Amino acid sequence: MAGLLATVVACSRSAPDAFERGLAYYREDKFAKAAGYFEQAVTSGTPTAQAWNFLGVCHLHSGNTNGAVHAFEETLKLDPGHAAAKYNLALAYIESHQIEPAIPLLRQLTQTAQCPPSVHYQLGRALVQSAAWLPAKQALNKLHDADTNADVQNMLGVIETRLGNFKQAKHHFESAAQIDPAVPAPTLNLAVLEHHYLGQKSAAVEHYQKFLDQTPKTEQREDIRLTIAQLTQETQKPVEPPAPKVAPPAPAPPPKPVAPVETPVVEPKPAPVAVAPPPKPTVKRRTPVVVGSLRAGDRTKARADFNEGVKQQQLGKTAAAVTAYTRAITTDPAYGQAYYNLGIAAVELNQPEKALEYYEYALAADPDFSNARYNYAIILQKQGYLADAVAQYERLLVKTPQDASLHLIVASLYARDPQAKDKARQHYQAVQRLTPNTPAGRDARDWLQKNP
Repeated sequence: MAGLLATVVACSRSAPDAFERGLAYYREDKFAKAAGYFEQAVTSGTPTAQAWNFLGVCHLHSGNTNGAVHAFEETLKLDPGHAAAKYNLALAYIESHQIEPAIPLLRQLTQTAQCPPSVHYQLGRALVQSAAWLPAKQALNKLHDADTNADVQNMLGVIETRLGNFKQAKHHFESAAQIDPAVPAPTLNLAVLEHHYLGQKSAAVEHYQKFLDQTPKTEQREDIRLTIAQLTQETQKPVEPPAPKVAPPAPAPPPKPVAPVETPVVEPKPAPVAVAPPPKPTVKRRTPVVVGSLRAGDRTKARADFNEGVKQQQLGKTAAAVTAYTRAITTDPAYGQAYYNLGIAAVELNQPEKALEYYEYALAADPDFSNARYNYAIILQKQGYLADAVAQYERLLVKTPQDASLHLIVASLYARDPQAKDKARQHYQAVQRLTPNTPAGRDARDWLQKNP
């Protein structure tokens, strides 16, 4: 009875009173309880942007990323200029592994007056996860504390490795390890760099062992011990066999997020940032689904299901959205936009291979569907189908040859392959020609000078 009475009393409170109760619990870091009161504040009376934003922050603290995305989107509906909500929405996207929609939000914030350093930092992290190495480098270099931030130095080391600048990469990893010796990721990255890229096997053994000393319970322990044994044996041989692949390190645990009461902000868990050893000589290729001609159906009826899917997806109910979109393509098998939204939903559900299938159907329905082709290329790239991703980016460039950002992506992918340097050069030249006075143009010029 006491529990029921408490529920009745809580539900009878006014929206402002509920907001104040939520704020009190928020200050005590009781985010689940705070969320209940903020939920009440936005559903009883007139909802405010402030209440929605606090609700989103509480959801992020509690691990409810879909609810957080919905709350921040509602904040921006009421106050489109709410900078904290834009930042929080970007972080919610990153937390739910939706990197691509986070990037434009963070880019917008970098154009505002007095942009805080955290925006450049999060933009750099998102771009690293998207393998956009040069833009990521530009974002991180805008941080005033870049030289004293171990995480930033580690990411810059990853970027320089991917760009082929191994000496600079080693400097960054060594700086990161010196700034914060307790963080193991730079030590393992340094070992991988020395092992696979610089051929410094004795140094690599030293750093592999140091990483094991730092992380005695790591799941990689047996693989690294085997690598150490093999490297130790190889240094005594005149002929060196191919080196085994070493898995990337796990991320260090993030610090506890701190958010100001007026405009709360939550930092997401950092994603793993590690140097990977050189790719195997075999090329991973995608075998697309075989899509024949798609028969047009009842588009009017299908659109009703499609609209229901959009509604459910906006509410964070991805599974329900998939059900609605599936009904739409069953009614109209040629409904390209429904396949496209199914692809987005599959990414939200961490089903990248399924997303690729949906985008293949979307492109079969409409080969000129550029957004579908762009998303398709991004997921191909993330799944390691690099040659297929390049082919899709190249098809986009046929229609938009002046898109410097696409040229930059293609150039960075070609630059990974020593046999494709000529193709990389063509695209870096396009970047330099299209955006000569930008950081991207200057980086392209630097690459061209180093790779004549």
